[in-house]
Amino acid sequence: MSRPATSDVDLLREADRPGFTEHLHAGAVRWDLVHPFPTSARGDRAAREVVAVLRALVDPEQVDVTRELPDGVLAALGARGYLNLAGGPDTGGHGLGHREVFDVVEAAVAFCPAVGLAMAVDNALGFSAYLPVLPDGPLREWVRDRVAAGVVSCTADTEPSGAHNSGRSTTATPVTGGYRLDGRKIHVGNAPAAGAFVVTATLGDELRLVFVDAATPGVTVTARHDFLGLAGFPNGSVELQDVFVPAEQVLVEPKHAGRLTPVSTRLVVLGRMHLIAAPSLAFARLASRCAASFVNRRAIDGRALGDYPEIRRQLAVAAADVFAVETVVEWSLADHVAVNPLYEQLAAKNIASLAAWRVVDRALSVMAAEGLETAGSKAGRGADAAPLERVFRDARAMRVSGGVDFQLDNWAGRHLLTGYYEGAAVPDVVPDFSALTLSHRNAGHARFVADQARRLASACAELTARYPREELFERERTVILLSRVVNELVAMALVLARASTEDRQDLADVFCASASSRVHDAWRELGADEPDYARIALGLLAEVAP
Repeated sequence: MSRPATSDVDLLREADRPGFTEHLHAGAVRWDLVHPFPTSARGDRAAREVVAVLRALVDPEQVDVTRELPDGVLAALGARGYLNLAGGPDTGGHGLGHREVFDVVEAAVAFCPAVGLAMAVDNALGFSAYLPVLPDGPLREWVRDRVAAGVVSCTADTEPSGAHNSGRSTTATPVTGGYRLDGRKIHVGNAPAAGAFVVTATLGDELRLVFVDAATPGVTVTARHDFLGLAGFPNGSVELQDVFVPAEQVLVEPKHAGRLTPVSTRLVVLGRMHLIAAPSLAFARLASRCAASFVNRRAIDGRALGDYPEIRRQLAVAAADVFAVETVVEWSLADHVAVNPLYEQLAAKNIASLAAWRVVDRALSVMAAEGLETAGSKAGRGADAAPLERVFRDARAMRVSGGVDFQLDNWAGRHLLTGYYEGAAVPDVVPDFSALTLSHRNAGHARFVADQARRLASACAELTARYPREELFERERTVILLSRVVNELVAMALVLARASTEDRQDLADVFCASASSRVHDAWRELGADEPDYARIALGLLAEVAP
């Protein structure tokens, strides 16, 4: 008899800890779960220490020009334990909490995106991230030894056929004493510098995580990938040909119906906080400050640029987006005891990357030609060398890395609707935000969140009653838009809870005003008759077909 398979939805739920977004999915806004808004220990001191070390190792402008990191940089960071920030002293780590690790990664990205992202890869999906969840035994000890030695590591999952396929063509074939690994992986962060890999491979009808030493015969980094942004970030493809792996280096997990294994699914959800949200926040802060600095020193016909209402609006909306990303991060990485933050961690990737893109895009418009101009060009003519052009390139990558934004919305929307097919009920409750201290405008935003949560639940109940699961999931735009409504409502609720706790009413009001407009836009599109997109797309596909 085959084992019953767990699902991704099963992994995101926790029976003994309620989730804020999980309740919002069902139409209930549990203000009591998010207020008072939590705070966590911050990693400012560790961040300053890491940046001081990086200044001695890396010239970020030179990295952007050459598109390469200096030799030995990641090895030097590994030797200092910066690829194992959360690990204990027994493995050469620094014992930082998740929020502190985030601060270090954000600071490193702000200094040099390539280095910061490489650190994020190892801390989020390298050996040090897997070590705490591995069972006692030979595999755990083997991984522990490499973490303690500061070995650069990463996860190799994406294949040439695409990142969203459920199957893997890379195979683990049983042989005497272990397995033979064959396949090819691409877009592997840290691959050119890695001394060890976690490889996803098909074993029979299941996916397995295989822990591989890069020096094993048959393992070859065959190419370096270069991208629109993130110049110098070590990324490449890995060939695996007749690679022998001892049996104890394959992690056996429960049967799972998701695209990844149970362990890797949870690590990816949390890992995107460091891989995507931290760089996104760094880029958003940089862009907001670049624009504000530009405005401070410019005038039009003697009138200060900052005196114009539209310029003030642009700066304020950007500052509010930065505040919202900070808020979602603070909540998602807080040391929750009674609340499950996994759904918020899942939503954070798109909330952060899309907000960062809005901030960078606005800054580029505010700065006009000076925003488009490279830092080197500006320095060459004696102007302020704000690196907004580089930030623009880098920020766009965050909407793709870790799952393309619309596809991640599609995946999250399926989670939302699955609850209704499994019998989620719309709760008959009146949301109570009386414990929150909110301005008149923000109280209106809180009522809006509650009303829209009820509308969301009613829409999901109606859709799942009308369509069989697979038929509804084929209506991908509907699924995506529902997910976007969820993300906006989650961000609004968290921002309002933080505003009440910290008295940040103005920033919350500006963010919620913009977010509510995006919610209205999503509902408007959901209710509209669709043009014939398929006919146009099929015509284009036929036109370019070989």
